[in-house]
Amino acid sequence: KAQEATRDYVLKADGGEGAAPLVNAFGGKITTYRRLAESMLEKIEGFLGKRGKPWTSDAPLPGGDFPATGFDAQVAKLKSAYPFLDQRLARRLTR
Repeated sequence: KAQEATRDYVLKADGGEGAAPLVNAFGGKITTYRRLAESMLEKIEGFLGKRGKPWTSDAPLPGGDFPATGFDAQVAKLKSAYPFLDQRLARRLTR
């Protein structure tokens, strides 16, 4: 079951002198994606240079900036922009 899976992950960055790094993440869960992403950036700082301090813990997810009571309005807005979407898919994409 998903809830029994470990949240642990291992990051590996490989890259030669002057080469772009190849970065891999092994393990983890979607619930730890922010921390994993921040760890990944820390891992490649040696290749790209420091870009700034972590900021994701206080940032809203893209598209989630509408009030909970505005769900139906958001579905309607999506269907208006993409009329080929059926109601069920529009609701799922908004969720």
